[in-house]
Amino acid sequence: MENNKLNSIENKELLELLLTEQEEYYNYLKCVNLRN
Repeated sequence: MENNKLNSIENKELLELLLTEQEEYYNYLKCVNLRN
């Protein structure tokens, strides 16, 4: 049971990391598009 809780915490952090990466990438693309 404890192990499950740990896994869900890790998954949550991974998900947040992914979302942050996506957002930064999206902002980067916007900047590139503005320059073109």
